[in-house]
Amino acid sequence: MHSFFETNKKKTKWDETTFNEIIIYIHKIASKFCKEYDIIKTYFGAQNKENFLTTFIKTFLEENFGKAVAREAINGHGKVDIMLFFKNNIQHPIECKRYDGEHSLKMLYQQINRHTTVDNKTVSMIIYCESKNFTQSIINIIKWMNNNISFIKPPILNFNNYSNVFKGKFKHDYGHIMILHCAFYHLYFDQDHAKRKPKK
Repeated sequence: MHSFFETNKKKTKWDETTFNEIIIYIHKIASKFCKEYDIIKTYFGAQNKENFLTTFIKTFLEENFGKAVAREAINGHGKVDIMLFFKNNIQHPIECKRYDGEHSLKMLYQQINRHTTVDNKTVSMIIYCESKNFTQSIINIIKWMNNNISFIKPPILNFNNYSNVFKGKFKHDYGHIMILHCAFYHLYFDQDHAKRKPKK
């Protein structure tokens, strides 16, 4: 069986193994982003932070998908941040959002409801947390999700023992069942530390 990433720049058949590989690859991309001081500094100086991060993730995904990735793709229900295309017209939407309290979570969930159809089997929510207390941010978000999303077997569980990556089946507002991948990444920037950081 071919690995999803061995089908470089080609549309591949969707299955849950492929989906899991996508989750792991996105995690590697976003985790690298969070560890790079210069990238985080650039992020905080960007005029449109969400656009900056979405473009960053999209660029790395395109190395494996080629033209199979389209940012701001239109799927009939508005625009999505990133869309991955598979065989048999299956699409995987990825929505990215900065965490700014419950209002931002409500907006994000409304987006994935509007931007997915009965043909979508999976969807990703990538959430960026700027608060210093990352653990508390995750607790707050997961609590909101379990209270507001109709998971088939609540609560949503960690994926592959990652503390910041979750996966679970949920009932879409349209009535069909989808698999949700939700991941949180810490983008706290200590400006005082940055001022003290010695120049090379």
